[in-house]
Amino acid sequence: MAIADNLMAFWELEEASGDRADSKGSNTLSVGNSCGREVGKVGYAALFTSALSEYLYCATNAALEMGDIDFTIAGWFNNYAGGWPGLVLKSNGAGNEDYKIAIDYANYAVVANFNGADGISVTSANNSASSWSYHYFVVWHDAANDLLGVSVDNATPVTQATGGLAPEVSSARFQISGDQGGSANYCNGPIDQVGLWKRVLTSDERTWLYNSGNGRAYSEFGSSNQLTVNVYESTIVDEFNG
Repeated sequence: MAIADNLMAFWELEEASGDRADSKGSNTLSVGNSCGREVGKVGYAALFTSALSEYLYCATNAALEMGDIDFTIAGWFNNYAGGWPGLVLKSNGAGNEDYKIAIDYANYAVVANFNGADGISVTSANNSASSWSYHYFVVWHDAANDLLGVSVDNATPVTQATGGLAPEVSSARFQISGDQGGSANYCNGPIDQVGLWKRVLTSDERTWLYNSGNGRAYSEFGSSNQLTVNVYESTIVDEFNG
């Protein structure tokens, strides 16, 4: 399977200012209260300042709406402030929360919430991001097995049973940084290479995307056999060295 299979959107966030392009689809992100950039994990990253309430957003549409299906959301972040800043979300703060991925800064954890009315969530292991530099988060919903999952920096995933509850589908917009419920909760630092898939990524795919902490550019998604080739070569090298 190609890494780009069922990829709905991918934002490399390279732009110095203004709108941020969707490398995969047509979900260009508009700017809320400006947004700069700095050197990112891959190329450049969007730089957010919490004191200025900076965020990126676009209107909801079928590509960004998930519900009770398999899906994965992933990206890189580096946050310099405390609290519970939102990373990636589709939530209007009024009980409708399709998905919301946030940082629990005090516990150095990534938390993913789904279904605002009933509040199902999964939290990465504490201290998984204990050193505040760039970290890679992957969050997913496994519909067939009623599981939520989260992994930070390709660590062993933490999973949580949903109890049969399903993520919502609402009219809330898609947003990077912040909390549409009116709280501050904006990021204070860069976010880079954010992608949404309508399937659960495999362990090999998560490892390939993490790339030993170096990340992947969208241009590397091009070959349908790219993941297979990389995993095979890695295995050969490991066997040769071991």
